[in-house]
Amino acid sequence: MPSMIPPETGLRWTCILWAALAVAGCATPEMRVASVSVASRRIAALPSEGVVFDYDFQGRKIIDSSGTVIARRNFDDAINYLLQQHGRRAFSTAALGGLPHAYPFHLWFVSSLKEIRDERLGRAHETHETVGDWRFSSSLGSWRAVLDADYILVSQFIDGRNTIGRELTAHLVGGPVTVPDAIACLVHLETARIVWCNYQKTTTSDLAVRADADAQVDSLLGEMLLAGDMAPVEPPPIGSASTRATPAEAPVPPPLPTTNPDPKLHAP
Repeated sequence: MPSMIPPETGLRWTCILWAALAVAGCATPEMRVASVSVASRRIAALPSEGVVFDYDFQGRKIIDSSGTVIARRNFDDAINYLLQQHGRRAFSTAALGGLPHAYPFHLWFVSSLKEIRDERLGRAHETHETVGDWRFSSSLGSWRAVLDADYILVSQFIDGRNTIGRELTAHLVGGPVTVPDAIACLVHLETARIVWCNYQKTTTSDLAVRADADAQVDSLLGEMLLAGDMAPVEPPPIGSASTRATPAEAPVPPPLPTTNPDPKLHAP
């Protein structure tokens, strides 16, 4: 018996179904572990991972090395400055070099953040219920006394810029364009698992500009830090204060906004 549903109706419902599935895929994993209440004053931050590149009409990603250095510095300065407002500081890579499993942990968090990002974008081959499914294979409990922290913040940004040729190609014949984005996650040191993340796309920020980096970091972390200002802290770690690592240099405040003088004030 032939179907009584018009072909265009069936096509429309098929498109709606695929759109729903795509949205569902992009909505996983849940970006926080609900049972964990993060205390802002117990967070330490690692230097960010990130890259700045130009995406050309041939689909090549041409790394901007000097731009990457500037973007990382601005991003890290913005994180350090924001953490200071909540009683915390960031740490340099050198300060963490002597910690157990420091290098394997670095490789793990870079890979994990990429996997979480890909899953949010619907590019992953597998799905997870929450970010708590990502757990480092070795114990990080000894880091608590050294860093005087219960959580470590790891972050990653991709600051890709489409060339004019790339934008024209995408407009005329189709094809992908790159969109800048950033992700930040918290790893609970006692359990060595991720307990909170935030991922955001952005089309307006330029991390070569400190003000844009401040805005991006505040958007990523601000709500979590405010919510955690009154959260209870865990029992203190065992360890002498003399073993603690030295935080990074004092946070660099954002530059003061430039204002143009009123010409009427200088009129003869």
